[in-house]
Amino acid sequence: KTNTYYPMVEHQSEALNKTGAPWDMCMTFDFDCEGFDADQYKLYIFPTLFAPTEDTREKISELRRKGKNMLYLHAPFYACEEELSLSPMEENTGIKFERCDLCDNTVRLCFDGAEDVTFDFINKTLKGDIWHHKDPDEFEYITPIFAPANLDVVLGRFVENGKPACGIKFREDGGFDAFCACAPMPVELIREFYEYANVFMYASKSIPIYISSSFECIYNYDGGTVKLYMPKSSILTDCFTGERHLVDEKGKDFYFEPHETKYFIVEGKES
Repeated sequence: KTNTYYPMVEHQSEALNKTGAPWDMCMTFDFDCEGFDADQYKLYIFPTLFAPTEDTREKISELRRKGKNMLYLHAPFYACEEELSLSPMEENTGIKFERCDLCDNTVRLCFDGAEDVTFDFINKTLKGDIWHHKDPDEFEYITPIFAPANLDVVLGRFVENGKPACGIKFREDGGFDAFCACAPMPVELIREFYEYANVFMYASKSIPIYISSSFECIYNYDGGTVKLYMPKSSILTDCFTGERHLVDEKGKDFYFEPHETKYFIVEGKES
């Protein structure tokens, strides 16, 4: 037991909230819900897909056949068989893996603008549950760790041995399978995966955004100018000032004071 669910799920939400794009959290059994709309998502992220059921594996396989983009963390499908094995990992993702025995699983990103970003996969709760652990400086590196061996795009490497730790494998019939060995992923890496998946990002920088068809809320902790985008021409009406702004996919600059939140009513251009 490693308590990996905390860094892979709960701790991951902070970075997802700062990507500048909306996201949903679902369970694998949501695939069977009548109202589940698989086509609305550009990228599926599976943080803890260690031992999915046969039905879940088939649903994921169906999404892959449709050209959907997948991102798996740590050890997807690793426990599908009676013994822990790389075979189902490779069979279900199309990615070849090798197990790495590392003293330090720190990853350094290696794409433009993110070369100074590092992250690792550690368990800070080895002596008890997350709420009652008394020594925040005591931790252990999560094991096992896997290196993807046949990626088309490498986005990060293990500092200790230089082997790939995260990146993308394109499918011949469309879409891609992506992998990240460690969690939580930093926002810079998530936004890079979003770029490859053509996820529409509503802001030029990593800030929290809530958006629906009729409302948008943006919080800027640093302040300064941020360019906001909309996938189609829309009128954003400031709920505090009443100012109306025409915003489209080319974007428009908005100035924020530090820790300022802006609220907008979103309407079509014709309004």
